[in-house]
Amino acid sequence: VAKGSGVVAEKIIEMAKRHGIPLQENPELVQVLMKLEINQEIPAELYQVVADILAMIYRASQQYHP
Repeated sequence: VAKGSGVVAEKIIEMAKRHGIPLQENPELVQVLMKLEINQEIPAELYQVVADILAMIYRASQQYHP
């Protein structure tokens, strides 16, 4: 788990690309998540959006590590 803005965010994205990790852009979700601390519970209204992203991550991981 990582969180950052500006240069830190650019480094996180660069590392993800370098390792072939798929990226998903959702500026509205980013705004809400940046207000949370790492390991803080997400608001219930975001459960579906986050579940969709986790499903995408799961599917991608199955392609690389069946």
